[in-house]
Amino acid sequence: MILRLCGLRFRALLGFYRARVREHPMQEMLAMSGIAVGVALVYAVLMSSSSITGSAAQVLDGVAGNASLQVTARSDRGFDADLAARVQDVDGVRLAVPMLRTNVILIGPGGQRSVQMVAAGPELSLLGGDLTRNFAPAGLRLGSSIALPERVADSLGVHSGSTVDLRADGHRHRVPIAVLTDDVLGALGGTGSALAELPVAQRLSNRDGRLSQVLIETEPGKTEQARQALAHIAGDRVNVSNADSELATLRQAAKPNDQSTHLFAAIGAMVGFLFSLNAMLFTVAERRRFIASLRLDGASPRQALSILAFEALALGILASIIGLALGELLLRTVFGDVPDYLTFAFPVGTDRIFRPWIVALAFGGGMLAVLVASLRPVFDLRAGLPLDAVTRERAEPGEAITDRAALRLLWLGIALVALTTAIAFAAPALTIVGGVTLAVAALLVMPTTFGLVASRLDRLTRSTGKLNMLAVALMELRATTTRSVALTAVAALAVYGSVAIGGARDDIVRGLDSHTRQWLSNADIWVTPGGQDLMTNSFTPPANLAKVRRAPGVADVRLHRGGFLDVGDRRIWLIGRPVGDRTMIPSSQMLEGDIGLATRRLRQGGWATASTAFADERDIDVGDTLRLPTPTGTASFRLAAKTMNYGWIPGAVTINDQDYVKAMGTTAPSAIEVDLDRSVSPAEGKRTVAAALGADVGLIVQTRQERENQYYDFGREGVSRLSQIAALLLLAAAFAVACALGATIWQRRPRLAALKIQGARRKQLWRAMLFETGLLVSVGCLVGAMLGIYGHLLAGRFLRTTTGFAAPFGIEASQILLAIGLVAGVAVAMSMLPGYLAAGVSPRATFRE
Repeated sequence: MILRLCGLRFRALLGFYRARVREHPMQEMLAMSGIAVGVALVYAVLMSSSSITGSAAQVLDGVAGNASLQVTARSDRGFDADLAARVQDVDGVRLAVPMLRTNVILIGPGGQRSVQMVAAGPELSLLGGDLTRNFAPAGLRLGSSIALPERVADSLGVHSGSTVDLRADGHRHRVPIAVLTDDVLGALGGTGSALAELPVAQRLSNRDGRLSQVLIETEPGKTEQARQALAHIAGDRVNVSNADSELATLRQAAKPNDQSTHLFAAIGAMVGFLFSLNAMLFTVAERRRFIASLRLDGASPRQALSILAFEALALGILASIIGLALGELLLRTVFGDVPDYLTFAFPVGTDRIFRPWIVALAFGGGMLAVLVASLRPVFDLRAGLPLDAVTRERAEPGEAITDRAALRLLWLGIALVALTTAIAFAAPALTIVGGVTLAVAALLVMPTTFGLVASRLDRLTRSTGKLNMLAVALMELRATTTRSVALTAVAALAVYGSVAIGGARDDIVRGLDSHTRQWLSNADIWVTPGGQDLMTNSFTPPANLAKVRRAPGVADVRLHRGGFLDVGDRRIWLIGRPVGDRTMIPSSQMLEGDIGLATRRLRQGGWATASTAFADERDIDVGDTLRLPTPTGTASFRLAAKTMNYGWIPGAVTINDQDYVKAMGTTAPSAIEVDLDRSVSPAEGKRTVAAALGADVGLIVQTRQERENQYYDFGREGVSRLSQIAALLLLAAAFAVACALGATIWQRRPRLAALKIQGARRKQLWRAMLFETGLLVSVGCLVGAMLGIYGHLLAGRFLRTTTGFAAPFGIEASQILLAIGLVAGVAVAMSMLPGYLAAGVSPRATFRE
């Protein structure tokens, strides 16, 4: 009968699989869940990461259209608008479109928001960009209004026809708004930008007669000719580059985020694979017996292999589709936000960019996991093994790992740890590979570790002849060694990933907090344009600044200056520290050089400090000359010290405020520092400064503590993605362990019935199963925690040497205990009910088996 059904026809194969699902629904559901978890994590993490640069590329291409070149300003003060007319007259230039981009703050009934106000000449639609095709040939007709995307308007609590408070360049304006839908704006609406007519934007931002960019469409075959002519016209005051050059600076800034998320995608895939492998182990015994029965009845190896392959494909396809749907849900609910440290410096949108290769990678990974996990019964297709499979597998639901094999795996795991260490020190940029190899090492050392723990506990049971819960638990664990080790490995991977990346995240936050305290300790009161801008938005000094200097309780007032400067593919943070500041260089940021000597040199002038990654990229050491392209030409400084990146990933360069004025050609500050007399409280000083400035000034007055809290929140939001993925990984792994344990317990009912015949009671068996659960997850969590701490150490070194973050290594015991407690707690809690139900099995069940 079996042979008549065992053909290669689809209907017959489908019938076999339906029979399996009806007979073993929990096994198939568990296997499907494991694959879906891995696919979902890979899809959501990679799609979210790629969307950052993808959305920016969509916006830039959609606006630039046919433009191949651009002229850009070297500061937020822009350049003279007359340059646009000269560009249009260059031979080979077909069209030149002037633009202005400036950061402003909008305040409405629903709150406030920092946005970039974008304005362009009416010729913008002639470039043929996808995002400007809906604009009229004469440009957007907004009059004195500014246009907002629907999502920005909703966050401010405004609608078309209402007004908002706009703050720019230290001034306040009441501006009418128009709300545009995504049908009009497309991906541009996702950036949260405000649109305005060019003259209006220039007036509101106090940039009359100034531009920040000119997009250039060249005639066919004359791009290089036009580039050379533009470089001659621009001189050494503005940048001439490709129209898409901003993407390179964004990729540089987003690289650490991409690397960290890719690492988590790899770990998530491994957890999903182990989950599916775990689930498939539950079916190995029955599958092997089934294949053996087919062979004994005369089925050919090809027919048996066809059945195995069809079942694996059916399971893999269905599970991967469910995983993609789950990943899409995660992407929309958890990973939808763009890291805040990118939004105020780049035109990053929130629109998700569909990447077919990510779908293929996640789907293919799910299929590969199923196929690999289904290989064990295939080995029984060798001649002479069918009967052996039937007789042996009826007693053992799993397969033992020999001591010799465990020892080999242990040495291989130790070798991987050594290899990871060598890679991390020889090539820090490849530490991400080391993160995966450490995860593999956690799996390899698990059999030996598990065996040692079991043998030690076994000695405790020999002191009594009674059937206690420890003896029962050890008996069951040793009967399913492979599955027990796989279960333990899932817990180890979860804790490893959480401790390693979570610890590195805590190091970053600790370094940012330390830098923030030192950075802001120079003043008691800070006056800024507001928003999350790292104090990079300059403004015209308020007319009442002299009144602030004379205000009672004010000891000193200094002007802090800073802004972004594109140098190569890095958008660096150029800082102009007032020479009167108590601290010129935060000690937490020093790497190379003498801080006392470097401080004196900065005050003296003509010297600078630079982030190590930025300096090393240009082969510049302490004492060498550093050249920067500034609005006044190439500015040269001697390097006084190498530092960390001040919390800005592309890097930071610090000079004094007087050198900043000469190099950037502006006296406009980006913040005002106010020192108070010792007898004046911060709250009182804040009120005094605000009163002296006046209510009409578009600036925010904050105490040092308020400014610190704002920076703390900003720093944590920049690394929030790591926390989100770590939490999901922990929850997924805890769920995996709990489900696998539940399925194992339920399968064990005949064996529990046999123990009841021997005199075991229900509560005794239940306690034994809970002890078994606790032992499994405890061993896994401890191994994962130890390797996680080492991975944390390597990750911290990677952050310091490669990304330039000040990430002082520190072990957070609470974070480790939280990871262990979550995995162990969820696993034990979710296995209590199936354990209690299984322990109530009737002794008669053993006779049915």
